[in-house]
Amino acid sequence: MYGMKAVGKLLWHEAEYCFRDPRRFIFLFGASIIYMFIFGSLYAPGVVKSVPAVFCDEDQSAFSRHYLRDLADNDSFGDPLYVSTEEQLRQALREKQGSIGVLVPKYFSRDIKAGSHTTVLFFFNGKNLVTTSIVARDGEHVTETFSNKVASQQLALRSSVDEQSLLQKIEPMETGLRVIGNTSQTYSWFFVIGLAIAAYQQGLFFAGAASLFQVETAEWQKYPAGLRTRVKMLFVWLMAMFSFVLMLGVMHSFWEVPLRGGHLWSVLALGAAFALAVTGLGFLWSACFEQELGFARVSLLYPVVGFILSGYTWPLLAMPKSLQLLAYVLPQTWMMNTFRDLLLVGSVAEVWGAIKVLSLMGLTFCLLAGIFVRRRLQRLSGAATVFS
Repeated sequence: MYGMKAVGKLLWHEAEYCFRDPRRFIFLFGASIIYMFIFGSLYAPGVVKSVPAVFCDEDQSAFSRHYLRDLADNDSFGDPLYVSTEEQLRQALREKQGSIGVLVPKYFSRDIKAGSHTTVLFFFNGKNLVTTSIVARDGEHVTETFSNKVASQQLALRSSVDEQSLLQKIEPMETGLRVIGNTSQTYSWFFVIGLAIAAYQQGLFFAGAASLFQVETAEWQKYPAGLRTRVKMLFVWLMAMFSFVLMLGVMHSFWEVPLRGGHLWSVLALGAAFALAVTGLGFLWSACFEQELGFARVSLLYPVVGFILSGYTWPLLAMPKSLQLLAYVLPQTWMMNTFRDLLLVGSVAEVWGAIKVLSLMGLTFCLLAGIFVRRRLQRLSGAATVFS
């Protein structure tokens, strides 16, 4: 029988291998941190700003200049390039001198003064939906505000009534936006949390594979394959928990991602269950390959697929039933949305359900991985004995 002393000795043996092969520390502690800094920096401003614009004013009136000035003053629009004709506007967009074009028609001022309807055309480069949607929304808001202001001025001149009171009658309502859990409406919180978890998971896969495929010494092979298997998974899980705590610290202190409601223990329990499930899945998956390189190549297909199927950016209910069933057997699906809600909103309604599912997944994956990894280690030990 081997007791805690043997387990401790084998854990230290794993730690020594980590110092000899620092890839595992990089996988475990570096992947999520690197992703957070890269994508957190990209989305740090929180909104899309200063999109290159091309303006064409065919009317050349005081009204048209005022309207275009209101657009240019909006943060979404960058310093505009002015052209004379619609063809020049289209050419400028084709040559990527701008991402959005605004065409004010020739009789813009005359139609407004006559009380007729007029149309301002917006031209978009549709390759980037984020840019398109944000600038289109802001452009519509500026146009609506300008239109209501012009209408109140016209009515005030004709009826000798105060312009401000008319504006309130023309525009009796306004909308206010309050985003629960993301009051600054920044993309950084949303993307930093999701991508950090995805990178953390991939780092666990690589760390587990590095442990499984390492060349063992004769002293290590004296211990039973089952014990060695359990110690390997235990070591990776312990390191994963240290990594998870570090990731939380960086999120909270550097990127200022909140922890609503003080649910620290719930967050740690969720992280522990997720780490267990991913550790078991990583060992089970890597045991199916003869070489680490083969596992690494195939596992690189998983992050994007898992991220999409997790429902983090695309709702599960909008997916076909077959994909929903596949998504439910992935640890990421039960982790990412729950983790985000717990951090940003403090919602604990589904946390313990997710913890139970992830724990069950972890135990199942670890049991199956134990069988396959033990057989693999026994086969390698037998081969080493024959060749020795």
